[in-house]
Amino acid sequence: MAAIAAQGWSVWWDPEITPGQEFDDQIDAEIDAAKAVLVVWTPTSVTSRWVRAEAREAADRGILVPVRFDHARLPMDARAIHTTDLDDWGEDPASPPAQEFLHALGAMIARVPTRAVSPASAADKPAPLFTICVLPFTNISGDSEQEYFSDGITEDVITDLSKVSALAIISRNSAFRYKGTHVDIPKVASELRFSHVLEGSVRKAGGRVRINAQLVDAKTNNHVRAERYDRDSSDIFALQDEISEAIVKALRLRLLPQEKKAIERRGTDNTQAHDLYLMARQSHVTGQESDVKSAEAIVRVCTRTVEVDPNYAQAWALTAIGYTKLRDVIQLTEVRPARRRAAPRARGAPRARAPR
Repeated sequence: MAAIAAQGWSVWWDPEITPGQEFDDQIDAEIDAAKAVLVVWTPTSVTSRWVRAEAREAADRGILVPVRFDHARLPMDARAIHTTDLDDWGEDPASPPAQEFLHALGAMIARVPTRAVSPASAADKPAPLFTICVLPFTNISGDSEQEYFSDGITEDVITDLSKVSALAIISRNSAFRYKGTHVDIPKVASELRFSHVLEGSVRKAGGRVRINAQLVDAKTNNHVRAERYDRDSSDIFALQDEISEAIVKALRLRLLPQEKKAIERRGTDNTQAHDLYLMARQSHVTGQESDVKSAEAIVRVCTRTVEVDPNYAQAWALTAIGYTKLRDVIQLTEVRPARRRAAPRARGAPRARAPR
């Protein structure tokens, strides 16, 4: 998944579905919206009626890109479609097998045209009306070790707002270039071409979280809305939902039902697991490729994360990345078996994934 995201493609995969949601409706909608569907065949997934049905649906629509692990025996109706064997890719994006499937995925995405939108669906999915840059929230906790939390909240808000069809969101990498600097909003807005800025601060102490957030009109540099959110740290998910909804209301937009569900959909409902994952993600984002301590921290914290929530697919994915970094840096022979155990869990219940 990291190799796909690195190509700049938007990725949805089924572990993002939270308990209680309609699996079939959500998956069907995502496949319908996708330009390519990557199906991962494993000895386990080939026996799943969900995976087989989703692969058939993607094949019928002409957007199926299949790959295989562990010499899985392909379903009969999938054998006519070329499948990339990734048993020997070593989780190296530069390996020939990885390059083969990335090329196939890119060719499919480039080939499939943007679908015509009917008037009814156009009303449901409005074109972006505003472009927002979410600047890194400032850590004012008085503890530099809480930096992971303020950065994590920023990234979560970016992710949540990107699910609102009326908004276009400046990428995380572009926004974080301005971390720790004084930002001339009109000047930066001209460079990155956004209409509004969301900036703020985060204080986490004594089991409480306080977030100050301001939405600023980039052209006038005037505040559109400013709010202070003060909650128990166990309410962090509800707090993030409030921020997204407040931005939508401030811009006089309507949050569509499916967008509200998408924002509320998270990799975990466990706040402790979420907090640990933010720590591990910070080590991944800030660490260098050759940084052994960073890789060890990722593995150590993610191991604790999946102990708290064994179904946290993103944490399993990051665990595999940590082991891969260790392998690349120190060439430990004992790393590979552990990494191989983590990678399938990162794939979660292996269903179709839809790069868009």
